[in-house]
Amino acid sequence: MKINSSKLVNISCIFLLIYANYNTLINGVLSDTFRYIYIIGFTVIGLLAFLIFRFDVYKPERGILLAWLLLILEITLNRNYDLAEYSKFFYVRTVCGILIIFLSQCGGQWAKNSIKTITRIGSLNIVATFVFFIVPGLYSIMVDFYGMYPTGTDNGTAGYRAGLANHYSQNGTYISFVLLAIGAVWLFERTEIKKKKIMTSLLFFLSFVALVLTTKRAHFLFCVMTLCIVYFLANPKQIMGRTFKIIVAVFAAIGLLYIGSFFIQPIADLLSRFSTAGVDSESTSRLKMWALALQNFMQYPIFGIGWGRFKALYYANLYQSWQSEAFSYLNAHNVYIQLLCETGIVGLLIYLNAIISTLIFTVKALTKGKIVEDWKRKVLYMSIAFQVFIILYNFTGNSLYDYSIYFYSFAVAAGLSVIKLSKS
Repeated sequence: MKINSSKLVNISCIFLLIYANYNTLINGVLSDTFRYIYIIGFTVIGLLAFLIFRFDVYKPERGILLAWLLLILEITLNRNYDLAEYSKFFYVRTVCGILIIFLSQCGGQWAKNSIKTITRIGSLNIVATFVFFIVPGLYSIMVDFYGMYPTGTDNGTAGYRAGLANHYSQNGTYISFVLLAIGAVWLFERTEIKKKKIMTSLLFFLSFVALVLTTKRAHFLFCVMTLCIVYFLANPKQIMGRTFKIIVAVFAAIGLLYIGSFFIQPIADLLSRFSTAGVDSESTSRLKMWALALQNFMQYPIFGIGWGRFKALYYANLYQSWQSEAFSYLNAHNVYIQLLCETGIVGLLIYLNAIISTLIFTVKALTKGKIVEDWKRKVLYMSIAFQVFIILYNFTGNSLYDYSIYFYSFAVAAGLSVIKLSKS
């Protein structure tokens, strides 16, 4: 019986992305054991063709896959605190997230629907954000479900910020990936096929508004920066001509947001959060996290204190007893600093080599002009957008330690699949 590898990968990606988008809802209904079965099961399903039937790694991609394999080995073997003492699930979650990249070797046709997959699965977060904004009384459903007021919702009065998630930062992350996927198509249509499709523009606008409603300043800023960077990377020969257009567009957007802040409260909230960056409680708490991580890095600069151990440091040094127990073990909200702390210079260099070499490889495939099919170039736009966003978001987020790694790896796998498919 012949196994259709692309269908296996497609099934795997769909269910893993569903879990990545809605894990707090799923975990609230199903047992902890189910989490292991779900994530490991669908990861293995996607890798079946690669592991059993199609071990034929495209030669130029070997270095990319080796770089990520080295990171998995570093995470596993460097005094892994999650495996030894804390939560094996966090280790499993990260490793399975990275392994999604290897799905790129299991057949390329699945990537043709990758943008639709990411937008259709994640769009429910956007819909929920708008629904709770328009009908705020409905948010009591989520409060009853979680048994608390999710962070960032002002005790439920601004429930739309968190949407279906139990934290407004998570909702901001999920919406950001939908925005970037649609934004990648939007950029492609304007720079390459010179067509302005109304539906793409409408979806892009709605996802942008939903992100503004979350009032997440980092996500907003990094999404704008990402789309500007992708705009440049995709058209390197036209940088000077496009620079002015981008500057005008950015300033126009800022002006519209400023005007809108006088009439729409979420916009005012977003802009006010920019004005308090660095001095508000959220900023100061992260500065303390980074100081703690760097302090421990200085004591173990080569190999660090061990993967996953920063959470224990946070609990012992920064957690306050009056805080919710949900915030007792936190990551550092800066992947690069936390990697320095936990895996030292060696671990950080392994990670940087993986993310930078992957990005360079994908950008070269797009700009060399050998891949000309529209759908393939759209996927490359999306892949680059997700990669750039994660590199930026790493400075304030936990993208290697939470479900953001699933979105990143999915986009990388789709991009590598397109490249391999074009070479075959």
